[in-house]
Amino acid sequence: MSEYIRNIIFFLVFVSFTGIILPEGKYKSYINLVLGFVLMALVLRPVANLDGVLGGISAELSNAAVMSVDAHEANYRTMIADAVRSQMREQMSHTMDALGYDLTAFDADIDPGSGEIKSITMTLSDSPGGINEIRIAPITLNQENNPAADIKKIVSDFYQLPEQHIYITIQRR
Repeated sequence: MSEYIRNIIFFLVFVSFTGIILPEGKYKSYINLVLGFVLMALVLRPVANLDGVLGGISAELSNAAVMSVDAHEANYRTMIADAVRSQMREQMSHTMDALGYDLTAFDADIDPGSGEIKSITMTLSDSPGGINEIRIAPITLNQENNPAADIKKIVSDFYQLPEQHIYITIQRR
Protein backbone atom coordinates (compact mmCIF):
# COMPACT_ATOMS: atom_id res chain seq x y z
CA MET A 1 0.00 0.00 0.00
CA SER A 2 2.84 2.38 0.75
CA GLU A 3 4.32 1.74 -2.71
CA TYR A 4 0.94 2.60 -4.21
CA ILE A 5 0.84 5.96 -2.43
CA ARG A 6 4.51 6.63 -3.22
CA ASN A 7 3.86 6.05 -6.97
CA ILE A 8 0.97 8.53 -6.94
CA ILE A 9 3.07 11.16 -5.11
CA PHE A 10 6.00 10.74 -7.52
CA PHE A 11 3.65 11.06 -10.46
CA LEU A 12 2.09 14.26 -9.07
CA VAL A 13 5.58 15.74 -8.59
CA PHE A 14 6.40 14.77 -12.19
CA VAL A 15 3.20 16.43 -13.44
CA SER A 16 4.05 19.62 -11.51
CA PHE A 17 7.54 19.82 -13.07
CA THR A 18 6.21 19.18 -16.57
CA GLY A 19 3.64 21.93 -16.01
CA ILE A 20 6.47 24.33 -15.14
CA ILE A 21 8.78 23.24 -17.98
CA LEU A 22 6.18 23.21 -20.77
CA PRO A 23 5.42 26.58 -22.26
CA GLU A 24 1.86 27.87 -22.42
CA GLY A 25 0.29 26.94 -25.73
CA LYS A 26 -2.30 24.95 -27.55
CA TYR A 27 -0.68 21.53 -26.80
CA LYS A 28 -0.55 22.01 -23.02
CA SER A 29 -4.24 21.08 -22.60
CA TYR A 30 -3.70 17.84 -24.57
CA ILE A 31 -0.67 16.94 -22.47
CA ASN A 32 -2.66 17.62 -19.29
CA LEU A 33 -5.43 15.38 -20.60
CA VAL A 34 -3.01 12.49 -21.20
CA LEU A 35 -1.37 12.98 -17.81
CA GLY A 36 -4.84 12.96 -16.23
CA PHE A 37 -5.57 9.58 -17.82
CA VAL A 38 -2.27 8.24 -16.50
CA LEU A 39 -3.17 9.52 -13.01
CA MET A 40 -6.56 7.79 -13.24
CA ALA A 41 -4.83 4.55 -14.22
CA LEU A 42 -2.51 4.83 -11.23
CA VAL A 43 -5.38 5.50 -8.84
CA LEU A 44 -7.56 2.69 -10.20
CA ARG A 45 -4.74 0.15 -10.39
CA PRO A 46 -5.59 -1.60 -7.08
CA VAL A 47 -9.21 -1.97 -8.18
CA ALA A 48 -8.12 -3.52 -11.47
CA ASN A 49 -5.80 -5.96 -9.66
CA LEU A 50 -8.60 -7.84 -7.89
CA ASP A 51 -7.71 -10.91 -9.92
CA GLY A 52 -8.92 -13.25 -7.22
CA VAL A 53 -12.54 -12.14 -7.61
CA LEU A 54 -12.92 -10.18 -10.82
CA GLY A 55 -10.35 -12.18 -12.77
CA GLY A 56 -12.16 -15.45 -12.07
CA ILE A 57 -15.51 -13.99 -13.07
CA SER A 58 -14.00 -12.47 -16.20
CA ALA A 59 -12.37 -15.77 -17.16
CA GLU A 60 -15.65 -17.66 -16.68
CA LEU A 61 -17.56 -15.12 -18.78
CA SER A 62 -15.01 -15.24 -21.59
CA ASN A 63 -15.01 -19.08 -21.54
CA ALA A 64 -18.81 -19.08 -21.73
CA ALA A 65 -18.72 -16.63 -24.65
CA VAL A 66 -16.17 -18.74 -26.55
CA MET A 67 -18.21 -21.90 -25.95
CA SER A 68 -21.35 -20.13 -27.13
CA VAL A 69 -19.65 -18.98 -30.33
CA ASP A 70 -18.32 -22.49 -30.96
CA ALA A 71 -21.77 -24.00 -30.40
CA HIS A 72 -23.38 -21.53 -32.80
CA GLU A 73 -20.72 -22.16 -35.42
CA ALA A 74 -21.22 -25.93 -35.15
CA ASN A 75 -24.98 -25.41 -35.41
CA TYR A 76 -24.61 -23.26 -38.54
CA ARG A 77 -22.26 -25.78 -40.14
CA THR A 78 -24.77 -28.57 -39.47
CA MET A 79 -27.59 -26.47 -40.92
CA ILE A 80 -25.53 -25.80 -44.07
CA ALA A 81 -24.70 -29.50 -44.43
CA ASP A 82 -28.41 -30.35 -44.09
CA ALA A 83 -29.34 -27.77 -46.74
CA VAL A 84 -26.70 -29.16 -49.12
CA ARG A 85 -27.93 -32.70 -48.46
CA SER A 86 -31.52 -31.64 -49.24
CA GLN A 87 -30.44 -29.94 -52.48
CA MET A 88 -28.47 -33.02 -53.49
CA ARG A 89 -31.50 -35.24 -52.84
CA GLU A 90 -33.62 -33.03 -55.08
CA GLN A 91 -30.99 -33.06 -57.85
CA MET A 92 -30.63 -36.84 -57.69
CA SER A 93 -34.40 -37.30 -57.64
CA HIS A 94 -34.74 -35.41 -60.92
CA THR A 95 -31.78 -37.21 -62.47
CA MET A 96 -33.07 -40.65 -61.44
CA ASP A 97 -36.55 -39.79 -62.74
CA ALA A 98 -34.98 -39.04 -66.11
CA LEU A 99 -33.28 -42.45 -66.05
CA GLY A 100 -36.53 -44.24 -65.18
CA TYR A 101 -35.98 -44.78 -61.45
CA ASP A 102 -37.68 -43.51 -58.31
CA LEU A 103 -35.36 -42.28 -55.60
CA THR A 104 -36.79 -43.96 -52.48
CA ALA A 105 -33.96 -43.23 -50.03
CA PHE A 106 -31.02 -40.83 -50.11
CA ASP A 107 -28.24 -39.95 -47.72
CA ALA A 108 -25.03 -37.99 -48.16
CA ASP A 109 -22.26 -38.01 -45.59
CA ILE A 110 -21.01 -34.41 -45.56
CA ASP A 111 -18.18 -33.22 -43.33
CA PRO A 112 -19.62 -30.19 -41.49
CA GLY A 113 -16.15 -28.72 -40.99
CA SER A 114 -14.98 -28.68 -44.59
CA GLY A 115 -18.26 -29.21 -46.45
CA GLU A 116 -16.66 -32.11 -48.33
CA ILE A 117 -18.95 -34.90 -49.54
CA LYS A 118 -17.62 -38.14 -48.03
CA SER A 119 -20.14 -40.60 -49.47
CA ILE A 120 -23.56 -40.91 -51.09
CA THR A 121 -26.05 -43.71 -50.46
CA MET A 122 -29.15 -44.09 -52.63
CA THR A 123 -31.94 -46.62 -52.90
CA LEU A 124 -33.77 -46.65 -56.21
CA SER A 125 -36.75 -48.54 -57.55
CA ASP A 126 -38.00 -49.04 -61.08
CA SER A 127 -40.45 -46.30 -62.07
CA PRO A 128 -43.87 -47.74 -62.85
CA GLY A 129 -44.41 -45.33 -65.74
CA GLY A 130 -41.01 -45.80 -67.35
CA ILE A 131 -38.85 -42.85 -68.23
CA ASN A 132 -40.38 -39.46 -67.53
CA GLU A 133 -39.94 -36.95 -70.27
CA ILE A 134 -37.42 -34.38 -69.09
CA ARG A 135 -35.23 -32.48 -71.50
CA ILE A 136 -31.65 -33.27 -70.58
CA ALA A 137 -28.57 -34.26 -72.49
CA PRO A 138 -28.73 -37.87 -73.68
CA ILE A 139 -27.33 -40.36 -71.21
CA THR A 140 -26.05 -43.61 -72.58
CA LEU A 141 -25.95 -46.61 -70.32
CA ASN A 142 -23.28 -49.25 -70.40
CA GLN A 143 -24.05 -52.22 -72.67
CA GLU A 144 -23.14 -54.68 -69.90
CA ASN A 145 -26.63 -54.09 -68.43
CA ASN A 146 -25.33 -52.95 -65.03
CA PRO A 147 -27.47 -49.89 -64.27
CA ALA A 148 -26.01 -49.43 -60.78
CA ALA A 149 -22.51 -49.01 -62.24
CA ASP A 150 -23.83 -46.58 -64.85
CA ILE A 151 -25.66 -44.51 -62.25
CA LYS A 152 -22.59 -44.60 -60.02
CA LYS A 153 -20.54 -43.17 -62.90
CA ILE A 154 -23.09 -40.37 -63.50
CA VAL A 155 -23.18 -39.42 -59.80
CA SER A 156 -19.39 -39.63 -59.56
CA ASP A 157 -18.94 -37.29 -62.51
CA PHE A 158 -21.57 -34.86 -61.24
CA TYR A 159 -20.25 -34.54 -57.66
CA GLN A 160 -16.57 -35.23 -58.38
CA LEU A 161 -16.69 -38.05 -55.87
CA PRO A 162 -14.80 -41.35 -56.26
CA GLU A 163 -17.11 -44.21 -57.28
CA GLN A 164 -16.05 -46.31 -54.28
CA HIS A 165 -17.79 -43.72 -52.04
CA ILE A 166 -21.14 -44.08 -53.82
CA TYR A 167 -23.49 -46.84 -52.72
CA ILE A 168 -26.52 -47.67 -54.87
CA THR A 169 -29.24 -50.25 -54.32
CA ILE A 170 -31.84 -50.86 -57.03
CA GLN A 171 -35.07 -52.56 -55.96
CA ARG A 172 -36.95 -54.30 -58.77
CA ARG A 173 -40.75 -54.21 -58.78
